[in-house]
Amino acid sequence: MRRSLKLIPATAIVLCSALPAFAGFNGTYSGSISLAPGAVESETCVAAPMTVTVDDSGKISAPGVDGFVNDKAFITGKVKVADRSMPIEGRLVEDSADNQVHISAGVIDDQSGCSWSIDLVKR
Repeated sequence: MRRSLKLIPATAIVLCSALPAFAGFNGTYSGSISLAPGAVESETCVAAPMTVTVDDSGKISAPGVDGFVNDKAFITGKVKVADRSMPIEGRLVEDSADNQVHISAGVIDDQSGCSWSIDLVKR
């Protein structure tokens, strides 16, 4: 039995690559970075309001935040807290309870023992 390959026309490839990686997730998200349960507040371990922007390419940006959202809505990057840069991991999720898109993520600072949870809502 002979198999044949079907080639995709070059114009289709160009059109597909021009589409955003995650339609509907771009925009501005606001909320807070809060101490995770069990974390003790200190000079470097505090809660704060947070606003980030996700652009059409999936880049997350804000002062002290540098990250990326992939096409499966997973978030990776770095967040700077008290002059230290720490990894951030999370997800973009649609919450059926409020019909809004949320950034839900976590940050752990091994040096200080502090950890935060992040919940931001698309505005």
